[in-house]
Amino acid sequence: MPITNITYNLVREIRRAGLFPSKPHVLEIGESNWYGDVPYEQLQQDIDSLVLQDDIKGYLKSEFARCVDLIENHGLSNAASFDLSRIFYKTYLDYESYTAVDLGGSSSALKLDLNNPIDLDRQYEITISFGTAEHVFNVFQFFKTLHEVTRPGGIIIISAPFQGWVDHGFFNFQPTFYYDLAATNDYNLLLLLYSKPNSEGWIQVQNREQISELVERDAFSGNGTLFATFQKSSGNTAFSVPMQGYYNQTVSKTVADAWRNNR
Repeated sequence: MPITNITYNLVREIRRAGLFPSKPHVLEIGESNWYGDVPYEQLQQDIDSLVLQDDIKGYLKSEFARCVDLIENHGLSNAASFDLSRIFYKTYLDYESYTAVDLGGSSSALKLDLNNPIDLDRQYEITISFGTAEHVFNVFQFFKTLHEVTRPGGIIIISAPFQGWVDHGFFNFQPTFYYDLAATNDYNLLLLLYSKPNSEGWIQVQNREQISELVERDAFSGNGTLFATFQKSSGNTAFSVPMQGYYNQTVSKTVADAWRNNR
């Protein structure tokens, strides 16, 4: 998934909440490119206001101008759109290093098949995956990899289709997936957001009980995406396969009743 207005503002909100560690090593699974619905002026202003080191600010501003010139003259389907996304990440995450895994990404991305285990020889403080999980058939291995490459206490940011998106990928992911994944692996689910394409904002899903309320007012019609932000526990535990909360009898009566009524 590219850096859109929604993903841009999501990263901004997480930064404002103070959840990003200092000088993180960042891994992106599914390399993001620039979508084009965020005004260039916005990123330019953010570089000026957020980047404190003059040498880094100067470099980013120079790279920004180069990328914008290339995109305006040759379109978004070139390497500059990936470079502009990395400028965005550097501005907001102030990363120590950035690594991407993507069979179809830029030339610098690691060409690894996510259906299989991958060995990167390190763990990362921040792992990001915008719109990749649905394209990987071996979902178990995908989320096991996310767990294993993120260091204890690290942040995982992921998005995937929830409703609609006919034939976009192999899978759509329900809210219960994120809640049960977090519960089983002792993640802190910091944010769960719902958004539709080309929308200006999102709905923050506060808890499982809110799901049935949103279903009743038809908030989930059409194509929709869920964005989840987890914090991994401080223990270096192995990945555990979730069981759905309804069948594991770990959900409230309200949620269990909604499960039956919404079928």
